[in-house]
Amino acid sequence: MYLIAIEGEKNRMLQRYKVISLTVAAVFICYIDRVVISLAIIPMSEGTGWSETQRGFILSSFYLGYILTQIIGGLLSDRMGAKIVLGVGLIVWSIFTFITPWAFYGGFAALIIARIGMGLGEGITFPGIVFMLDGFLSVKEQDLLLLQTVLYQ
Repeated sequence: MYLIAIEGEKNRMLQRYKVISLTVAAVFICYIDRVVISLAIIPMSEGTGWSETQRGFILSSFYLGYILTQIIGGLLSDRMGAKIVLGVGLIVWSIFTFITPWAFYGGFAALIIARIGMGLGEGITFPGIVFMLDGFLSVKEQDLLLLQTVLYQ
């Protein structure tokens, strides 16, 4: 009986580490998406002749979508479950990341729409992760993970 309990605890720990690792990977990818466009906008704008104002619109359009889905992402995660919401968010932001090069060739407005779409998908991430980890971690572990997340941003 004792061995079965130990085996069950090992499986639970492995699942916890898997969920934490996947959430860390999702956050890492989110930040890569945000940083890469900041670097790519310079050669992009040189080729198109975009002004500083237009660059600013392109960079900030991501956050328009991001802001819109922060609260919605939390509400949907609470009602539908974080797995589903995070999965949909991942698909949305991946699609818009994938179409960004074509949006660039489509022009200024197409690139802004693609950036807003990326923000819509990524805005769900952090509320979804909070709800996801709520079921896997104790309150003490959640506090420690939240503290580390805030300190390393």
